[in-house]
Amino acid sequence: MAAYFLLSGAAWKALVLVGYGVVVHGLVDNLLRPILVGKDARMPDYVVMITTLGGMAVFGINGFIIGPTIAAMFIAVVHLSMTAPPRPQ
Repeated sequence: MAAYFLLSGAAWKALVLVGYGVVVHGLVDNLLRPILVGKDARMPDYVVMITTLGGMAVFGINGFIIGPTIAAMFIAVVHLSMTAPPRPQ
């Protein structure tokens, strides 16, 4: 959209849109995500996004926390089951 504004001659609108995008994206990705999700989760961004939206769809506003928590526990169980030594028979 910013490129369209720039090409159509609305440079001021393009600049405002790019500035808004940089500020909002920078705020969410660099400040809020580590606080809300945590860098130690080691979950890909797309998994965090999908589980957050899915959790909110199923559990309401509480799903913002419940969705990624369930996903993290599932990933941990899968990781543990795949790296556990085989049981002797």
